[in-house]
Amino acid sequence: MAAPAVPRPSASLIVINARNEVLLVHRNPRASSFAGMHVFPGGNFDAAQDGDLATTAVRETFEETGLLLAAGAALPAGDVLERARAD
Repeated sequence: MAAPAVPRPSASLIVINARNEVLLVHRNPRASSFAGMHVFPGGNFDAAQDGDLATTAVRETFEETGLLLAAGAALPAGDVLERARAD
């Protein structure tokens, strides 16, 4: 019997604009998981970049959509955003 899968820490965001429209991203049809699906932006926690899951959610949303959610909040420390822009 196979060992049970171990969940990876991850975070997603539900982004809703002033017109109550929800932001979804379209997964690559050849992705290893959720191929071709429309999903909320998000992804896996990266200990090298993220101090917490909230930072993971903001970073992943920026990487996947270009939307930087930072109004009224401190930006992540270091060069997290610069590395995300380069990816």
